[in-house]
This record gives sequence, structure tokens and C-alpha cells, in this order.
Amino acid sequence: MTDSLMQELSHQTEDDLTIEKIAQNAKKAAFQMASLSTESKNEVLRVFQKLLAENKEAIYAANHQDNVSASQKPQYSAALKKRLELNDSKFSSLVEGLETVISLPDPVGQITLARELDKGLNLYRVTSPIGVLCVIFEARPEAGVQIGSLAIKSGNAIILKGGSEAATSNQAIYKVFRQALEQCAHLGVPVDAVQLISTRQQVHSLLSQQRYIDLIIPRGSNELVRSIQEQTRIPVLCVD
Repeated sequence: MTDSLMQELSHQTEDDLTIEKIAQNAKKAAFQMASLSTESKNEVLRVFQKLLAENKEAIYAANHQDNVSASQKPQYSAALKKRLELNDSKFSSLVEGLETVISLPDPVGQITLARELDKGLNLYRVTSPIGVLCVIFEARPEAGVQIGSLAIKSGNAIILKGGSEAATSNQAIYKVFRQALEQCAHLGVPVDAVQLISTRQQVHSLLSQQRYIDLIIPRGSNELVRSIQEQTRIPVLCVD
């Protein structure tokens, strides 16, 4: 083993190793998600919807912790604090929104182009999942529900990174996601279809996992998007 390789390995942190495992698990999950039936994906969302409603008070309690923490930080804007708050109106919209996602046609396996190239030779363009997504989003707890449910519907595995201001809320919602996936494991649903990371260091480590991550979607400032683009070889999709 060369000295340079030894040096590289010595600088690999425990966090880097953990992130690599998360990315590997997501890749395995993506292969399973790609072959799931529409019925199985919708069942995951139905179970998640039910568990979300049942765990409303626990999620509110977690969100209250985030709100109390935010109230003690004068550097946080009023707009940020308002986005952070999860109230009855937002929560009801979340539960109802899942019903909308369930009712959407399955985007996987749709033929978007068919052409006869020659006798007995036909060309088809068929929609398929992307694979493993990493979505970085703002301090808005409901965003994790919306993004995660759309990933499941489209047959992708996803790694979520929400704003640190909503860390406790995000963890509570992720716990419900995990429960739903575990309850649907008998349908062939991988429990690692949805995963959560919580620190900037984890994001930094994830940017080097091009073997496993297929697309990064940062939702935030232009500065955030540029910073991520400069630090990774993984394709980055900019979202306004």
C-alpha cells in the first residue's frame, strides 16, 4: 500500500464511513424500489399517511422544541420562524396531500415515444426511476413529507437533509417514514428507501459518493447551489 493511500485512509473519518454506508444502503434500496408495483408504492404511502395522523402529537412536540430553540436566536428572521412552525392547517394539508400523491398515475413505465425503425425493429422511450436522490431543503418540516412521498411514488430511494433549524421535527417525521417502510417490508419495500442526514459535515461527505448517489437537488440560495456544484462530480439539479 502506498504512503499516499495510507494517508488518505487515515484522514477518513467515522462520519465519512457512516455516510458511505448510508449511500450504499440507498443504492441497494433504489434497485428494489425500481421494480415495485404501483400498488406496493401506494400502500407505503397509505400506511405513512395513517401513521402520520396517529403521530401528530409527537410531531407537534418535536416541532415545539424547534420553535422554542428558534425563538432564542435573534439572528433568525421572522420569515424563517414562520416557515418552521407546523400548525393544524399545514398538518391537514400534509395528510390530504398524500392522498393526492397516491391518486397520481405511476410515472414509471410510461411510453413517451414509440417509433418503427425498420420492419420488426421498434424503438421505445420508457420512463424509469433516477435511482438515488439526495435532496437538501430549507427549514420547513412539511417539505420532508412532500419530497419523500414523491420519491416513493416515482420509485426512487432518497436521502433527505433538512434545515438544521428543524432538526427535531425532521427526525420525528423520518421516524414515521421508517415505521411505514418497515410495516410494508413484506411487500418487498426496502426500509432504506428513505434516509435522513442532519449535519453539514454529512452533506460534505455525501458529495464524494458518486458511486452511489445519482442526483443531488439543493433547494436554497444560489450560493448553496454553487457551493455544492463546485464540490461534487454528482449531477446537481437546480430548483428555483
